Amino acid sequence: MDVAFVLMHSPSAGPLTWAPVAARLRSAGASVEVPSLVGVAVADPPFWPTVAAVVSDAVHRRPADVPVVLVAHSNAGLFVPVAVQAARRPVTGCLFVDAALPARTGSTPVAPPDLLARRAVADEEPRLPLAYDETAQDARERGWDVEQVAGLHLHQLVDPDGVTERIVSMSRRWCSASPAARADPRRRPLIVEVRRLAPEEVPAVTAVLGVARLDQGDGFYLVAWLDGEPVGHAHLALHDPPELQDVFVRREHRGQGFAAALTTAAEAAAAARGHTRLRLEVSVDAEAAQALYRRLGYRDTALPPRRVLGTVQVRTGPLEVDDTLLTWEKQLTPLSLASPLRPRSPG
Repeated sequence: MDVAFVLMHSPSAGPLTWAPVAARLRSAGASVEVPSLVGVAVADPPFWPTVAAVVSDAVHRRPADVPVVLVAHSNAGLFVPVAVQAARRPVTGCLFVDAALPARTGSTPVAPPDLLARRAVADEEPRLPLAYDETAQDARERGWDVEQVAGLHLHQLVDPDGVTERIVSMSRRWCSASPAARADPRRRPLIVEVRRLAPEEVPAVTAVLGVARLDQGDGFYLVAWLDGEPVGHAHLALHDPPELQDVFVRREHRGQGFAAALTTAAEAAAAARGHTRLRLEVSVDAEAAQALYRRLGYRDTALPPRRVLGTVQVRTGPLEVDDTLLTWEKQLTPLSLASPLRPRSPG
């Protein structure tokens, strides 16, 4: 098999959780390593540098002429972005098996030290089953491929054949090209980033995005970048409570999770300023936007709908508006609970 796998186990369960799948992958001809993360909680936090270094070494030991795929289980999924960043060679793709997903932007919360200590697999039994329906939906909203195996958790032990089959089939979508094609820089994983619009970036952003509230003066724009190209924006108005405005994604990039990433980044920015809620207005007719915000935790405030009718002056010129807006709101989690992880999008 022309692919190498690095299987990341949960620090809470240990490397033996991957043993049945690793044996099957090796029997199929794959290069496989399960680096041990059992000592992660021995040192003082932060834990991610240790995880990144251990996984990076495992990636480096894989054969140089084959693509490498990271496969994470459970809370090891939170460490995937830093592992990819620390790797000394390109990582072709990342798979999450019964795994937590890293935050789309900003910091990623991790388990407290006592939960990172190694436990026997049997210790998880009283907590089973663990459902991943919401995680799977989150992955779909990010534009990732999702496949399901019957059952709820520890599929590597319960159904190692099914897990192995799906790991192989999903990896082939990335790794089936010839070595020459894989070496083509145009095939590298795209990097997604959401950040505050900087003054020097305004010309490039305004060339492809509206940023209608750029001169509004009561907040700032967050811009989503795909491999260095601006693809969407959101305006955070610093009112009390702060308000999310002007969420927009270029048509050719819609349905790939950028609107959710922008919204999440705005939440983090508001929480960093001490706010405990974020408000937005959504059209009564915008069913897709309402569905997105509902999944992200926003709820109707029960304030009366606001009718907007007439001409609105924005940066790009006058805009005729005839709409009815609902006011929704979300309670924010304090950022003090987050760890210093700052992930990129997995490859």
